[in-house]
Amino acid sequence: MLLTVALLFTVFSLICERSLGQVSLRNGTALNTRAFVKQDCDGVKTYICDSCVSRRPCVGVQEINVSIPCATGSYCTTLTAGDRCGPIPSDECISSTASKPFTCTSLGVFPDPNNCNVYHVCLAAKDNSNVYKCAPGYVFDIASVGCIRQVLPTTCVTVRCAVGSPAYVLYGNSRQYYVICDGQNLPTQVMRCPNGSFFTFFSTTLPYGECVYSCTGQGNYPNSNNPISYFQCYISNGRLVYTEVDCPKNTVFNSTLRYCVLST
Repeated sequence: MLLTVALLFTVFSLICERSLGQVSLRNGTALNTRAFVKQDCDGVKTYICDSCVSRRPCVGVQEINVSIPCATGSYCTTLTAGDRCGPIPSDECISSTASKPFTCTSLGVFPDPNNCNVYHVCLAAKDNSNVYKCAPGYVFDIASVGCIRQVLPTTCVTVRCAVGSPAYVLYGNSRQYYVICDGQNLPTQVMRCPNGSFFTFFSTTLPYGECVYSCTGQGNYPNSNNPISYFQCYISNGRLVYTEVDCPKNTVFNSTLRYCVLST
């Protein structure tokens, strides 16, 4: 009897994984695959959650080793009679997406990839960011680099990473802000291309790319992300190209003089 039940659930799980899994990837659903403290079958529950977004069937006190994913946008919630999938995540899952400081790679103000109600301020590279929260009813806006009143749902911008597919993802409609998705966890920070640069994918089929600087003329130009380097623009083979150059040790680039000077 138990073997028959297990086989039925295995077939059902494979069908669900193909259909629901494809919907999840197609919609770019962001899931957190952190370790989940799973409960045991107690003889009462028919299902138990084995992650924030999936559950396993129980036959008495025996757990069937088949993970059934919830539908896209649903979360597994712990209940008395049996754990179910629904629109509201458990407190444990919500706390896992709380905004936390990240290690700054450059100076400035950055949006949070998962929560549009907060933003990060970086005062020094390699330091932790300072987390700020917008007023109730307000969301962070990269155009104004501040909080604006949320009039439409689309005003709230977050990043969705596809499960199982590492990729670089643009932040909203921006070409300057982007996120590195590892295919397993929620993104932790938003990256920003230097001023005058735009994130460019290597091809239309590859989800990877890099920041590309656009020279406005010949000469040296500051790197807003890194004060100890600069962009050198010059003519090569009839076109304007650039290279990123590091300043000598203990110097920083001076935007007025357009060369490196002793740091103070």
